[in-house]
Amino acid sequence: MPVLKPIHPDVLTWGALGCSVASAVLLSFAQVNRWLFLVIPMLLFFRIALNALDGLLAQATGKARPFGEVL
Repeated sequence: MPVLKPIHPDVLTWGALGCSVASAVLLSFAQVNRWLFLVIPMLLFFRIALNALDGLLAQATGKARPFGEVL
């Protein structure tokens, strides 16, 4: 993961949180705009990917902390 080393794992965590919030907002508007049901799964996939990368990056760079799993 040499490309991600300059990025702090918390940035990926906040990105995953942003994907979750965006999914919730889009879900609230999906009643009117049905096409949003196609976007929500993609955002949730990115959330899961960012969460996985967050943990891998934290361990690879030595920035892992005991509370990190909770985040």
